[in-house]
Amino acid sequence: MKHLIQSRAFVSGFALGIVLCGVLNYWTYLNQWCSENIYDCYWFVGFPTPFLYGQGGYMVVEGFIWLGVITDIFFAITASVFTGWVFWFVNSKTRTPQD
Repeated sequence: MKHLIQSRAFVSGFALGIVLCGVLNYWTYLNQWCSENIYDCYWFVGFPTPFLYGQGGYMVVEGFIWLGVITDIFFAITASVFTGWVFWFVNSKTRTPQD
């Protein structure tokens, strides 16, 4: 297991998984349909579960959904470890053995 975590392929896949989770969370933020002209709309940010919410209009109420924060962190770590493992597995099957 120590060799797996120290390999360059695993670290690259893990970093890519973290970046992809960040991009998905940012994408949910960009796809909010709430605007300044709509006064009674709610918006949520987060993938796969929302962790930030707000309300459009004159009174803006924002807060964290703490269970969503924990779920998103767990999802990011799990998806990143899985992506790193896939990168390591593919790399171990495609490289040529060195004598």
